[in-house]
Amino acid sequence: MKKLICTVLSFILLLSVVSCQKNDEPVSVTKTYFDGIEFTITLDKDSYDLGDTIVATADIVNKTEGTIKLYSSTSAPYIGIGFSEDGAGKLSNKILSFATVIRTTEIQPGEGFTFTKSFNTSASFGTDEPVRSDTEWKIKSLVSVIPNGHETHEDISVEIIVPH
Repeated sequence: MKKLICTVLSFILLLSVVSCQKNDEPVSVTKTYFDGIEFTITLDKDSYDLGDTIVATADIVNKTEGTIKLYSSTSAPYIGIGFSEDGAGKLSNKILSFATVIRTTEIQPGEGFTFTKSFNTSASFGTDEPVRSDTEWKIKSLVSVIPNGHETHEDISVEIIVPH
């Protein structure tokens, strides 16, 4: 009887350890602009701990019938992706890391563009304070596009709260 109880308790302990493990499944958010420009940001897993590296991938897919152009100026990148945190529960204006990625000028109908940036949550990103675990973390991607038939650029963005 004692052996049976130990076996059952061992099985229950094993189940609870397995059920508490993270899935490490990617999570994503998609927004659609101008009836067919899909902008998606994907995180490489579903939860992070302080010190983990977050790998964020942004995808722009042109599902319109015309070519879209990516806008740039001397001071603005074509595409960027950033990590931010705020201890007060709302996103601050301070971007802790922002990356300009490969510049391109056009995305044809049915084509897309993908870029990736990694963020190490143990880094301070050049600030006095390292990233804290008790703050809200967000990843945001931004691009300025000139949709087919438009004469001026429009900023489009997508963001995701980083689960931790």
